[in-house]
Amino acid sequence: MNTTWFYNYGEEPYHCDSVIEIEYIYRIHYDSLDESQMTLFESILNSLPGNSDPNFAYWYGNEEEAGSQSGIYLCGSVEPVGFHVFGRLDRSVWQNWHEAFVDAIERCGLPVRSTDFG
Repeated sequence: MNTTWFYNYGEEPYHCDSVIEIEYIYRIHYDSLDESQMTLFESILNSLPGNSDPNFAYWYGNEEEAGSQSGIYLCGSVEPVGFHVFGRLDRSVWQNWHEAFVDAIERCGLPVRSTDFG
């Protein structure tokens, strides 16, 4: 894929160098997905490393549980600009998750938008 279709809003250290706070927008053209593409998108989300709930976009736990457990979580939500992912993970775990997600979306050819917001 020739266009950049995700935007990094931040990867900030969290209490130590190996754990980072993450916020990304993946510019998936969500409102143009047909039923089969929506099913494919959901199956991609459920196949990603750390999937902790097949009914929600949570990996490695969720934000509410993070305070009482390891503090590690990753959540996603569909927003008008795309798929918003945020959380707190070990840097290497995040890199593996991000690469798996990008690879799956590109391999399946789901429609995406450029990060050019203009």
